[in-house]
Amino acid sequence: MKTISQVITPISEYLKLDTQVVALALLLLCGAAAHLLLGVVVRRLHRAATASAQRWDDILITALETPIRVVLWVLVAYLALEVYPLAAGLQGSLVQAYDTALVFLLAWFLHRLIAGVEREMLAAERGRTASADRATVRATAKLARITLWMVAGLLVLQSIGVTISGLLAFGGIGGIAVGFAAKDLLANFFGGLSIYLDRPFTSGDWIRSPDKQIEGTVEDIGWRLTRIRTFDQRPLYVPNAVFSQISMENPSRMFNRRIYETIGIRYQDADKMEAIVDQVRTMLENHEDIDRSRTLIVNFVSFGPLLDGFFRLHVYQNYRLGGLPQDQAGCPVENTGYHSRQWGGCRFSNHNRAGGAGFTGAWRMKQLAIIGGTGVDELEGLEIVQTHSPQTPFGEPSRAIQEGRLGDTRVFFLQRHGSPGAIPPHLINYRANMWALHALGVDDIVAINAVGGITESMRPGRLVIPDQVIDYTWGREHSFDDGTSGELMHIDFTEPYDRELRLALVAVADTSRISHEASGVHGVTQGPRLETAAEIRRMARDGCDVVGMTGMPEASLARELGLAYACVCMVVNPAAGLGDLPISLHMMREILQREAIVVRQLLRQLLSSRYCA
Repeated sequence: MKTISQVITPISEYLKLDTQVVALALLLLCGAAAHLLLGVVVRRLHRAATASAQRWDDILITALETPIRVVLWVLVAYLALEVYPLAAGLQGSLVQAYDTALVFLLAWFLHRLIAGVEREMLAAERGRTASADRATVRATAKLARITLWMVAGLLVLQSIGVTISGLLAFGGIGGIAVGFAAKDLLANFFGGLSIYLDRPFTSGDWIRSPDKQIEGTVEDIGWRLTRIRTFDQRPLYVPNAVFSQISMENPSRMFNRRIYETIGIRYQDADKMEAIVDQVRTMLENHEDIDRSRTLIVNFVSFGPLLDGFFRLHVYQNYRLGGLPQDQAGCPVENTGYHSRQWGGCRFSNHNRAGGAGFTGAWRMKQLAIIGGTGVDELEGLEIVQTHSPQTPFGEPSRAIQEGRLGDTRVFFLQRHGSPGAIPPHLINYRANMWALHALGVDDIVAINAVGGITESMRPGRLVIPDQVIDYTWGREHSFDDGTSGELMHIDFTEPYDRELRLALVAVADTSRISHEASGVHGVTQGPRLETAAEIRRMARDGCDVVGMTGMPEASLARELGLAYACVCMVVNPAAGLGDLPISLHMMREILQREAIVVRQLLRQLLSSRYCA
């Protein structure tokens, strides 16, 4: 200090200023210089950390960057108190505040460090971390932050003179009282903790309870509530304490799915029962998707209105009912006594016609077709095996249908607008397109549509998986029923999109963290012109969320053929009258290019999770 005084005194005499003022000015100048120097050092460290293969050093430097600068100025303020002392009482309070500030700054640095580690552990670049591990990372980070600030609070109390032992004694007594008063809150807290530790389920799992009406996909496990998204897309909030009192099933972790199916045959075909049973058993024993280590039963059960036989088997897939019979040309067959059962990835067929051909044992993997719309002219990454141009009773499809492999999965692709996208929406031969896909043995269809956004949440760049449709089109061929069959063809269209396929798309989008809207009303207009602002206001009053031109009659024709149909809408512009600028085709193309990349990612994940090679 004596050396510093020897330097400051001549300066103060020269400037004719008080020595303390000069010392304070020099201190602030040195602080500013140190601040700038510290910034240079931190930037160099950042560059060195970025160049290294490890990211942990970058996390440490990022966490330290701001707190260390604040520490510098706290130190400058402390030295200023030494140079320019104040009243004794105020001086002591400020020094005490200096100690408290250092505790807070240390806690702030550690808080930032914990947050950085959490972000790194959950980063997409680290790959698809297991969901259970992701939940553990989040829970551990929460506990670390809570513990950190509790310890920091105790240190702050000690620094201002509060006796910790007395505080803890009071807290013990008060804790008992609080425990009685808030036992439900504590039960939920410890219930959440037990979920994190025991891991009966985690975010992204499909769970259900046989004791309660609880079923859906877990979206978030909080400290008090767990949020579950039911299959009709309603959020269900369950207190964590409930899970300690009920049993839960986690189908997401199942290795096998059991199928229990009954086959009925007529009394006059009783002599064919033994052959049917033998053929069913042989087919199951030789099929690659059947787990032969599990119990397999195929036998006659009982007499009834029909002579019934049943088989019970274990497989890997989750199968569903559906499908239509076809003749040798691949066209639907009426009143043939054909019965089809389709379960998830496979179709199983039983022919029981008059005269009795017995049991065919036909079993094949379910086939997916993708219908591309505007912006999706090709299916990137598709290794084309062959192309099909099937003739249909309704003419030719829009373009030759590509059959190929995307990864390890067989898939069909059709561009509804033809090549190079020359067919306008109102002239597309929808009946030929759907009939051709059905004739090729397609079971599921995912259609891609470019749409305009009507409601506020349907912003450009958003993906929508709609659950309803309103048809404003006219003059299009909306049915295969041409009135010549002698009977009306009514179909149930309450839910225009196949629920299972649509929920599979939603689940894949959730799991892949693809931003999307899980429901919405798709309004379909005639085109090819865009809508007027008045038409959009009318559609908004009708309840439409998005507007497009090609969603109908594709959906209804698929339903007539017994095909599972769902669509993914890419919002590429605000609907007429809702944007700040006129609708620009250039802007639409830019958004389409970005959206198409996300849609391809969604389709790849759907194929790998739902369909077999």
